[in-house]
Amino acid sequence: MNQLFITLPGGVLLIAVVFYIVFRLFSLPSKFIAALVAITALGAYVPVAIVTQPGADVIAIHVAVYVVVAYVLGIIASQYEAGNLDDEQRRIRFHWAPAAIIGFFLFVLAVNTVFILMAQSGIGHEIARQIFPVPRGGGEVSSYFPGTVTHDFQQREDEYNNYLLRAEQQELRGWRIHKGWLNPPQVGQQNVFQVKILDRNDQAIENAEIKGVFLRPADSRRDQPFTMAELGGGVYQAHLILSEAGKWDLLLTVRKDDAVHELKGTTRIASRAE
Repeated sequence: MNQLFITLPGGVLLIAVVFYIVFRLFSLPSKFIAALVAITALGAYVPVAIVTQPGADVIAIHVAVYVVVAYVLGIIASQYEAGNLDDEQRRIRFHWAPAAIIGFFLFVLAVNTVFILMAQSGIGHEIARQIFPVPRGGGEVSSYFPGTVTHDFQQREDEYNNYLLRAEQQELRGWRIHKGWLNPPQVGQQNVFQVKILDRNDQAIENAEIKGVFLRPADSRRDQPFTMAELGGGVYQAHLILSEAGKWDLLLTVRKDDAVHELKGTTRIASRAE
C-alpha cells in the first residue's frame, strides 16, 4: 500500500483527536492549540520521514496538509468559542477570505497528491489508452515514474569508490567482450543475444558465469533479468523475448573465479511493423 494512504489520513485523524481532547480539557485559545497540535504533528512525522525517506515532494505534502488541517480546526474552534455572540457578530468574525484561502490550498494539495500517486503507481493501462496517444513504437503507455533516488550519500560514495577500483582492474585485465544480437531484435519474438569473451592474448574465457538485465527506462516493472548459457570457445548466448519496442539499457556482469567484469550498453527493439 502506498505510504500516502497511511500517513496522510492517519496524521489528519490524529491531529483532529488531539485537538479535540486539548480543546475540551484545557482552557486555551483555539489558535494556540492549533499551533501546538501542528508543531506536535510535524515533530512526530519528522522521524518517520527520516527513516522512510519518501522524497521531498511527499514530505512537502504532509507538512502542508498537517498545517492546513490544524489551521482549519483552529478556525472552527474559534467560531465555537464565539457561540455567545449574536448572528451579526458571527458574520463579522468569520470572513470569506480565510475560507477562500483554505479552499485554494486544499485544492492545490489534492491535485499534488493525485500527481504524486500517479507518479508512484500510475493510472492503469485502460485509462492511459484513453488519455495518452498511441506510442509510435507500439506497446503500452506507462503513466508512472519508476526512478529511484538513493539518500544514503555515504553508501553512494563507497559504491563509487568500488566502481573506480573495479574499472581500474578491468582495464588492467584486458578482456575483450563482444556482445550483440545475432539478428535484428523485434518485440514479442524470441531473440538471441550473444557474448564472446577473449583475454588480452585472444584466448577464450571459458566457464564464466554471465548474468545480465535489460532495463526498460520508462517502466522498471518491464525489466528482464537473464542468465547466459555457455556454447564453448568463449561464446555465451541467451534467448530473450522483450515485451516493449524502443530503447532498452543493458547491465552485464561476467564472473570468472575471483574476477568480475561489468559492462553497460544500450539497444533498440523494433516493433513488428518496422
